[in-house]
Amino acid sequence: MKSIKYFLLFSIALPLYGSLSAQLSLATGLQAEEMVKGAEIVRYNNDNKLPIYVKFYSENGPEKGTFIEFIKKQIGFDASVDFVLKSSQKDKLGYLHEKYTQEYKGTPYAYVSLNVHSLNGKVVSFNGNYLKEIPIQNEVNLSFNSAMEIAKNEVNASEYYAEENEKNSEDLVYLKLEDDKGEIALKRCYRINLYAKSPLSRSLFFVNASSGKIEFEENLIHTGKSEGTAITAYSDTQKITTDSLTANYRLIDTIRGKGVETYNCQKTKNYASAVDFTDSNNVWNNVNFNLDQYATDAHWATEAMYDYLLSAHNYNSIDDLGFALKTYMHYDVNYVNAFWDGQRMTYGDGDQNRTPLSTIDIVGHEIAHGL
Repeated sequence: MKSIKYFLLFSIALPLYGSLSAQLSLATGLQAEEMVKGAEIVRYNNDNKLPIYVKFYSENGPEKGTFIEFIKKQIGFDASVDFVLKSSQKDKLGYLHEKYTQEYKGTPYAYVSLNVHSLNGKVVSFNGNYLKEIPIQNEVNLSFNSAMEIAKNEVNASEYYAEENEKNSEDLVYLKLEDDKGEIALKRCYRINLYAKSPLSRSLFFVNASSGKIEFEENLIHTGKSEGTAITAYSDTQKITTDSLTANYRLIDTIRGKGVETYNCQKTKNYASAVDFTDSNNVWNNVNFNLDQYATDAHWATEAMYDYLLSAHNYNSIDDLGFALKTYMHYDVNYVNAFWDGQRMTYGDGDQNRTPLSTIDIVGHEIAHGL
């Protein structure tokens, strides 16, 4: 058997104030209260200072029924901006999770959402990627059918899945665009989901409703090896390998050994009920009530540990046979520990005083147990 040296990786502590990554900062206490009334913690975008995650003091959380008006006043949205409820789900702990889309005069923004988490009628936190910018009302000079033809001309396929493309409807949205100078504009576009049979392709096309220009194309067919960007909680911005499904990505790496896989236990002790972590655009900026941002720390650190063993010791995973490195996050409720059980790594979310245990040194420690 090859000799493996033990090693030490240093912990990267999460600061109370200061940069979390190239894009995000953290405010607590009085600084958070100044940004959003009643807030205990605010994570915000450095560029525009908009909060992307807010946790309220338990006694100061806004009423759920008036929250939308509360947040519109706190952030200072234009009067024509509104948020429309799209989905609602209650979890096993009794928390209600509601997802809203943002609209301007009845037209939704693409790739924008607001997620509100409440308990017993009080909002405990919210997160999202909403926009404060309002659109310039570009005219709708183009018909939906004309926009569809523009998209088809771009694809230039010989055959389409007719039954899938018939699901298209006249879907007008505002799309956020940014020029070379960083100036943001919101353009009204037709959003067209076009599925071609030969040659195979499927994309979302955003066709400018005024000019007919294709402003953006999102490829909906992905391969097994995808490079993602993780805005981690502890280790800044890192590149990770993910797997892709039809409409999103998941924390599964199929190129390292027999796999690096990261799953969500959903605050239970039941591994069989664990589900994938997913992301729509492979930029994992998943700061939310469930603390999903810490999952990318564990995924990236596990990939880094695999790479270390291979590059420094020519050792393929922990058994030199490509052993699948499986990670399970959100184990139990307020679980302050991490462990190796003979076949996988498991990480708790910590408690009110301690953040999730997925720092790079803890991940390295648990994988070393397996080794």
